Amino acid sequence: MTASSGSPALTRRLCVATFCLLAAGCSRQEEPRRYTEIEGSPPAAARERSAVAPRQRPESSGQGGDLHWQTPAGWTSRGASGMRLATLTAADSGAECTIVRLGAGAGGARANVIRWLGQLKIDLAEADLDTFLNDAPPIKSTGGFVGSLYDFTGLTEQGDAMLVAMFELEGATLFVKMLNARDVLVGERTRFTSLCESLRF
Repeated sequence: MTASSGSPALTRRLCVATFCLLAAGCSRQEEPRRYTEIEGSPPAAARERSAVAPRQRPESSGQGGDLHWQTPAGWTSRGASGMRLATLTAADSGAECTIVRLGAGAGGARANVIRWLGQLKIDLAEADLDTFLNDAPPIKSTGGFVGSLYDFTGLTEQGDAMLVAMFELEGATLFVKMLNARDVLVGERTRFTSLCESLRF
């Protein structure tokens, strides 16, 4: 047998072998890759932020013109309106407290107390009126305002009453006033007093 007569057979064998190799390579499928997600702890700063609850301020600052104060906890301020530097509302009771500044000639303590007694329909004898005026406790604010606190809740057992702080300032009179049912004012008296004591320029 000559070399030339064996070449076609050898060529066929090589072709068959090459085809088998190619077929085997094509039949192999690459397995999908799998990834494992590693769950780690959040950064320390994030943990600290989530662990600390936001602080709520019990009071907030208020301002009317050049006058400043601390709004008691649970009260909200609606700002100025007309002659009022501010109107504050107690959330629990709905009672309103007003801050008003008038000129120096605002009638004085006696005349104003008589007028307020008339609004409340409370009659006081002259001697009892003098006692009420003289017994009114003084009140002083952080801003140096000195005045008197007139508490009408002790003059009636039911119906409306009044809490009024009256400050005589240079060239002006400042009134902080709250009018509502007697029992409501008794419950708000501490916050009313704290408001008056926080007044300042």
